[in-house]
Amino acid sequence: MIPTIVAGNNTQNSIIAWDRRSNDRVQVRIEKEFTSVGVEYVHRRDSTRKPATSLFADQVGQMICAFSGDLQTAIRAKADIFESDSMYISVFPPSIGIGHIFAVQTLGWAYDKVKQELKTKMAADSLTQIEQKQHRLLDFPASKQFLIYVIGSLREEIARKKVSDPKSFAIRQEFIKAGGGSVVEAWTQTIKFVLPIIVQDLPAEEYQVVRSTDHTDIIAKRTKGIVAGLESVQSSFNNLRLLIV
Repeated sequence: MIPTIVAGNNTQNSIIAWDRRSNDRVQVRIEKEFTSVGVEYVHRRDSTRKPATSLFADQVGQMICAFSGDLQTAIRAKADIFESDSMYISVFPPSIGIGHIFAVQTLGWAYDKVKQELKTKMAADSLTQIEQKQHRLLDFPASKQFLIYVIGSLREEIARKKVSDPKSFAIRQEFIKAGGGSVVEAWTQTIKFVLPIIVQDLPAEEYQVVRSTDHTDIIAKRTKGIVAGLESVQSSFNNLRLLIV
């Protein structure tokens, strides 16, 4: 009855898209499972101040889309994830586990960390030539979802096994902790190895690349081929492999 009332109110009041799913069984289960391991998952409007380590359903939805290969929804239509029933079920199927959600969230946090490090070096005028290319690429908001998309395409190389379903790529429960800890560090190492490969030969200007599925696919396929063929790069994923299912 509650979801029906919420849906009805949507026709009369301005409402955050993801609040429509605030009482959805999947969202409630996810919240409970994260709470059991000391992580706050926010899936409804709340005026209270949240810790920086909180996970927010709308941001998580975007990152799941990107990791699964749907760049355009991730960067242009995030509201559709919660407003469209078919899209919602695709992004948050009943089977989705908090291990996968935590994997994409910590990847997002690692992106933030790498971007901030580049900004700090930029301010100090100490960026190398290759770091300048990385900084230019990450300077665009859509670059976060772009990078998550590319790394999602590398999931089998990272795991060193078949991972047909992107949502089966998950962090082991014993490593799911507030703030991400060792998982963020492992993703940070992964990004620092992959990012220089990505920026070496971009098919267009940075602002075009991060918004285009075609350009992103070209980069993802090229990066996948390079990573698969370089044992030295493969070994850089070792720390992350210890943390995934």
